[in-house]
Amino acid sequence: MVNLSLAPHARVPKSKSRSSVQRNRGLQEESVEMTRAGYRQLSERLATLKLERINVVKDIGRAMEDKDFRENAPLDAAKERQGLVESMIRELEHTLNIAVVAGKSAGRKAKRVAIGNKVTIKDTDNGRKVSYSVVHPKESSPGDGKISSDSPVGRALLNKTVGEEVEIIAPKGALRYRIEQVRG
Repeated sequence: MVNLSLAPHARVPKSKSRSSVQRNRGLQEESVEMTRAGYRQLSERLATLKLERINVVKDIGRAMEDKDFRENAPLDAAKERQGLVESMIRELEHTLNIAVVAGKSAGRKAKRVAIGNKVTIKDTDNGRKVSYSVVHPKESSPGDGKISSDSPVGRALLNKTVGEEVEIIAPKGALRYRIEQVRG
């Protein structure tokens, strides 16, 4: 018997298979499809955040001049803002790195609804027509007629053709639309 613990000297062999976290990251590395305008908009936002990063560092420097680090609210606020800005920069850089600009065929009719297409749909109940552009979630703006491909309407429209009817489950009940036109 040994009175000394040998646990610090024992080694567990490393697993050759990737962990579930690494496997899930690999799955998330697939490309995301965006419109040219959306890609440009995210690039401009990234440039703005990189300039803001410089201002946040200056704010931290000014707040540190106080020398009282225990109760320095401006320093805490500046550091929190720095973390937020850095997080948004990393997220945008990642999105832009895996983004693929959707091919836009300048107003030509498309066969199936895809990201970047403008879709005109008609409500089968009241006959009202509405047009939407289907875009990546980061560039969606419902007020401007740009709906996310991840929204219930966007998901229902993707890969459908002219003449098909789609049913969308909404809080007020099921809505039925017919696709009237798809343009690239």
